[in-house]
Amino acid sequence: MTRSLRRSCRVRGSLTVEAALVFSTVLFSISAVLGFAFRQRDLTLAGFLLNESSSRAARIEAVYDPDGLSEQIVEEDLQERLSSVGTLSSGTVHASAGLLNAVSALRTDALDLRSEKKIFDPESTLRLSTSLDEFIEKNNYRKGGAKDASNTE
Repeated sequence: MTRSLRRSCRVRGSLTVEAALVFSTVLFSISAVLGFAFRQRDLTLAGFLLNESSSRAARIEAVYDPDGLSEQIVEEDLQERLSSVGTLSSGTVHASAGLLNAVSALRTDALDLRSEKKIFDPESTLRLSTSLDEFIEKNNYRKGGAKDASNTE
């Protein structure tokens, strides 16, 4: 009776080897998916910040506002915002405004990203002009246009 009791409590060795193989494969897959997700998050965040800083660099007016926004300020702000992201904090940043476009760039050991924004954009200028015309037209109607007011102003 003791011999049959000993045999019923035994577990086959192949079951534990198969379980070890399955668990290691599952854990490796989960860690690979998490690593990929964090890399994609870093790429998305870096792209967003570079696009924002190139848009800011496109608005630098050194002639009309010398004490205002400068390339150095844009670079410092970009570096400060990237410092909160572990993999992007060690990178070097660059922002510059040329004659026709503004560029911001990030370079790390694993990434070399760049964003470029046109300074003169006729489509945006026409949209802004149309919006301003509509705004002025609505405000003239509400306040009373030239037809409603007398010449004594």
